[in-house]
Amino acid sequence: MSNYLLSESIRKFGPQKYLACLRRRFLAGVYTKERFAFLAAKAYLAISKPIRALTLLKTTDFVLKNDFYQSEMLDILTQSEALIVKSSPSCSLNMIVKNESNNIAFALDSIDDIMDEIVICDTGSSDGTQDIAGLYGATIISTVWKDDFSAARNEAIKASTCDWIFWMDADDRFCSGSKHELVDLWKTSSPQIAILRIVNQQDNVAGAQFMQARLFPRVKGMLFERRVHEQIMFSAIRNHIPFSQHPGITILHAGYNEKNLQKNKSLRNKPLIIKELKDNPDDPALLLSLGDCCMALGQNNEAFSAYRRITADKSIQQIHPDVFIQAHFNLGCMHIQKSELIQAKLRLSDCINLDPTRTEAYFLLGRISEKEGNPEKAFSYYLKSARITPPVRQTAANAEKIKLESIYCLARLLLSEKRYMETEELLIHSLAVYPRVVEFHSLLGNVLLEQQKLKDAAIFFMQSLSLSAEHNRDAYAGMAIVYKELNDIPKAKHFAEMAVKA
Repeated sequence: MSNYLLSESIRKFGPQKYLACLRRRFLAGVYTKERFAFLAAKAYLAISKPIRALTLLKTTDFVLKNDFYQSEMLDILTQSEALIVKSSPSCSLNMIVKNESNNIAFALDSIDDIMDEIVICDTGSSDGTQDIAGLYGATIISTVWKDDFSAARNEAIKASTCDWIFWMDADDRFCSGSKHELVDLWKTSSPQIAILRIVNQQDNVAGAQFMQARLFPRVKGMLFERRVHEQIMFSAIRNHIPFSQHPGITILHAGYNEKNLQKNKSLRNKPLIIKELKDNPDDPALLLSLGDCCMALGQNNEAFSAYRRITADKSIQQIHPDVFIQAHFNLGCMHIQKSELIQAKLRLSDCINLDPTRTEAYFLLGRISEKEGNPEKAFSYYLKSARITPPVRQTAANAEKIKLESIYCLARLLLSEKRYMETEELLIHSLAVYPRVVEFHSLLGNVLLEQQKLKDAAIFFMQSLSLSAEHNRDAYAGMAIVYKELNDIPKAKHFAEMAVKA
């Protein structure tokens, strides 16, 4: 392909799509490995990614075996080396992986067109992970797993050559709308630790969010520490490198959707946390992680002890306020599980006193007030929870889910008092903002059903079922009542049976 045609293809389709097409054609057998390396190297050079172009060429014997393209190949090598010398501030993507063939392509696709270098530290893959990474012009180093995440990440840092390091996991996906802001950071900023927004995705739905340090300068002494839940912040503090928050830059984390995977993660991490705590016995973040692992494994007494150690140390409030408050909240949740409502209310109230934006604490206090037979107080708590937009913190919280559940509880309480007009207004307004919330459609159907507006009720029940036909008992039951009121007994019976199955 001529340089003109290459430039036109990249301009027309974008570098990401063009390179993805090359990889698909190679995997389909259209190109040999050498031909693919040649074409991909030209593309990376065309978008000013000379390091990756060189890496692709140097992983093949193309120049030695083929005379036909040898002059072009030598030209690419020469141009790439010259560009590297002249390049502006650059960034290396670092990843540590093991048997991530199902994930790694999605991660690399999401950021393929902006990274100057990719360095992958592989800790023992046997499923083709390295072959996939090689298609992206990645430098791949292999190391033995030493039960130490920091050790693996530091191997990737040592192999990197760019001015900045940006790290991702194989189950991360970079949000395309954040690319320009991320590039601007390493192109124009002085050395700093950039803390970005991480959004956990479960079942392809945005979940808990938190802030995490992901971008930092590659300078002497900048290394990760801690065997698990590794941190760059300790070396940053020693090097007097400042931190900056960038909630507009988002990374989607696919995470562990299945409970078994979550349990396996906790089984893997708990021994590493215990080892690390022997060296750093008072580290609050490690104690919080230990408590979370124990909770996931059903080891409630150990979890309670870990959280209690955090809340008993008032100095943690000043140094790690998010961790300190989260430990109070987790203890409140544990008290609820044991039906110790007085202790739960004390812990949750402590959360709010320490941080009035803790919507999850307001929500649980609302649930407790309902259990205690105080709907007015519950309404007040739910209202506060629904109205507040909390900041993204260093500890994970699913603020949007809490808001939606709070709105649902508010509407349910209004309906219980037969305040139909207010309930309708609340749900219609909420559906305008969140049109795919199944429960809002079903509840609005019930509001209309109670007013004998059968046709309108049926519309919302069916909209609810169109969004989710499984486990949607309320909508099936609502449709059964609608048809019963219309004296259509066969259809009423059908939907009643579906409600039972749901």
